[in-house]
Amino acid sequence: MICPMLFNKTVTQNIFYILNALRCLNSPLKTPFFEKQDNAYFFYLPLNEDVEIVSYEIFDTCFDEFYDFPSPIHESCFVVKIKNVLMINISNLERNKGEEYYIRVTTKENEKFDSKPFHFDQKEDNFVLSKLETEESVFYYGYSIQISLVIAIGIMAGAAFYFF
Repeated sequence: MICPMLFNKTVTQNIFYILNALRCLNSPLKTPFFEKQDNAYFFYLPLNEDVEIVSYEIFDTCFDEFYDFPSPIHESCFVVKIKNVLMINISNLERNKGEEYYIRVTTKENEKFDSKPFHFDQKEDNFVLSKLETEESVFYYGYSIQISLVIAIGIMAGAAFYFF
């Protein structure tokens, strides 16, 4: 007999969030930062020491009918890495208000990881992390993971109680 709780939409979403959170915890990418030098903009992505990047792709996060199959707006197999920090020149990206980007890196083991989304801030005249990815939301992410884990433990305890 299959537990009817598994077909509950909320339970399924929570399981998805837990698995996604666990995937993010294993990411070798750290929080990116940006720098402007003269008229050039650079994206710096700190990495774990044991990671070897072979290529990267830049995507925009526009939402349209083809969002499930995004195509990169820039690709490169030429990787500049200085002491575990990937450096990418992003001067060619549109600096219009509302455009949001993320970078997908591919490792030597053919694993793909996405950076946190970012956009151009007119006031700072530089690229910045998107609102949900700033330091203000650290508590949100921390609590959402903890709440999801508590819910998952509750589901497992409920299933164990139901079946045994």
